[in-house]
This record gives sequence, structure tokens and C-alpha cells, in this order.
Amino acid sequence: MNTHPALINAIDLQQLQIDDATLLIIDLCSSENYNAGHIPGAVHIKPSQLSKGEKPAPGELPELATLQQLFQSIGLKADKHIIVYDDAGSSWAGRMIWTLTLIGHNKVQLLDGGRHAWQKAGLAFDTEISTPTTSDIQIQIDTSHIANMAEILTKLDNPNFKIWDARSPGEYDGRKILAQRGGHIPNAIHLEWTDLTDKEGFLLDNETLKNLLTAKGLTADKNIVTHCQTHRRSGLTWFVAKKLLAYNNIKAYPGSWSQWGNTPSTPIAMESFKSPN
Repeated sequence: MNTHPALINAIDLQQLQIDDATLLIIDLCSSENYNAGHIPGAVHIKPSQLSKGEKPAPGELPELATLQQLFQSIGLKADKHIIVYDDAGSSWAGRMIWTLTLIGHNKVQLLDGGRHAWQKAGLAFDTEISTPTTSDIQIQIDTSHIANMAEILTKLDNPNFKIWDARSPGEYDGRKILAQRGGHIPNAIHLEWTDLTDKEGFLLDNETLKNLLTAKGLTADKNIVTHCQTHRRSGLTWFVAKKLLAYNNIKAYPGSWSQWGNTPSTPIAMESFKSPN
């Protein structure tokens, strides 16, 4: 059971580096940014390592053995207190926390504001590459946090089932097409992932976040599935609902629009546009 709040700020993290011998900091920034400077002691994981990377649904989970090898390589153990951050609006950090939740590791926090937060606090970066001691951890996947296409198809007309589309407005309404077909899953509710943060990438307060979701009909009593194109951006939306707002009935759809929009038989909805006069 995780007794830590889901978010941590840069100053508290700096103190934690002194006080907590079980600390494991995971950096999900670009390789360029990690090499240019990272939080001291942070181990680097390439964001691409969190996804399978195969068409038509590159956002699907890697194979179990691949994930296990990844977590062993960074020294993950059951007692580790994990802090995750990125340079991508906390989307990859959210995806990592979703992945850790799948394997039952809940002693984890997200650095609010990511790499920028550490820099803004005036704290020093390090350029020394961290080489953790590997572990022999064995993992299993809890699929209760994962939605798949077949499940969604059976629930489209269920009033207690809500789909949270975290993509941009253009992707949602079909003007921007990133798969064979554009548009959105029928009845999907649009709330872009960037609406959850301020201009610097810090998450809005919990009350504001809850009000945003409630105004869209995304309430804790509903069964919610969140997605984007490849389950990067929806890594943050899942994190906000599950970890910050305690929505127990939320899943992520890693196939996301890349799978749905590239499957000819799936139903889609699009907005109608009038041609300019």
C-alpha cells in the first residue's frame, strides 16, 4: 500500500535523496536531455522501452519477459520508493506509473513539473551516467488496469461506460488524421491532456481537476477508459484520475486510436464541418 502522496515537488525530492535509502529515480526524458543533465542518481529509461512499438498498435505493452528484463536492469525491487519524471509534460511519467501499477508496485510518485521543476527550483543537474545494481525481480501483469478493443466494443451503448479521449481537438474531430481513418470512438468525451496542467507543465490542483472531469461527465462512479494515439498522453490522464482523484474504475487503452483507427471494422464518429464561404 502506498502511503505517499501521488505527487512530489522538487524541494521535497531533494530532501528525500538524503533521507530515503530505498529511493530509485527514473528519468524518462530524451537521451539528449538526460546526457545534458539529469537529477543526480536518476537512471534513464528510453520512453520507447515502455511500448511494444509494432504496428498497428505500437502503444501496446512489451512482452512480459522484455518488461521484466527492463525492470531488472534498473534494479527494481519490491521495497524501492520510485520517483518518475520526464520532459514531455509528465505523459511518459504517467505511463510509467501505469506500468508499475500493472506489476503491483505502488510505492511511486510523480515529480510535478518534471525536469523543468528541478531546473526552476534552482537545483543542480548531474551528467554522470547512473549504473544501478541489477535485480532479479519477477513480475506479473494485472490486466484489470488495461482495456482492449473487444471490451470497448461491447460497452459503447452502456450509459455507465465513458471513453476519455485525451488527444488534440483536431484528432478528435477528424481534421487531423494519424491513422487510416480519423475521428473518434462513438460517444467518446474529449478532454485534452494538456488541459490538466498549467503553461509550465505543473498539474492543476485536485479540486480544479475534479471539476474539469465532472463538467465533462467523467465522474468516479462511471467505468472510464482513457486513450490517445498510442497511450502516451493518456498516461497522464490515467494518472490524474487514478492516482490523484482516486477513480477506482478507470482503465487505459494502450491500443488507443492507432489500433482503433487502423481497424477497418471499428465504428467511428466525426464532426461535421461547413466549408468557408
